[in-house]
Amino acid sequence: MRTVIKEIKVYTFQDAPSDIKEKIRDYFATDFDLYDFYMDERVKSLKEFSKYFGLTLDYSLSCVPDRGEFIRFEGDLDDIGKEDLKELNECHFTGVCYDEDILDILKKSLLSNDVLEAFNINIQSYINSIHSEYEAMLKDEYLSDLCESNGYEFTENGKLY
Repeated sequence: MRTVIKEIKVYTFQDAPSDIKEKIRDYFATDFDLYDFYMDERVKSLKEFSKYFGLTLDYSLSCVPDRGEFIRFEGDLDDIGKEDLKELNECHFTGVCYDEDILDILKKSLLSNDVLEAFNINIQSYINSIHSEYEAMLKDEYLSDLCESNGYEFTENGKLY
């Protein structure tokens, strides 16, 4: 039998050299499920919105751009007016800000003759906001705050220590 002692260099995100920061960023992008909670909240807002207005929801979403992504609602929105929306509290469906994003898209769609068709076109901007939010989460400022608040440390390969 033999005993081997190995020295491991450990870094905080703030102290890591740029090449290791890139490895850490890759780790968060591929192995960490960084966006799972936010995606769950976004989908929950879509589901509660569709339930509230009696619509059928179909979707395929990803936090990174994918050719197969879509959000589609079926049902009837033609009888909804701005007055109907005034009775809804802020973040009415789930209590999360994504509710307001969907309602803002609906308000924009009310100007059209076919509200549901306009809404289905305009809701695609919701997908873009998912991608933008995730991209922002992979920037130094966000990762630095995340790692510092959780006390994360990393090895030279960018993985959590």
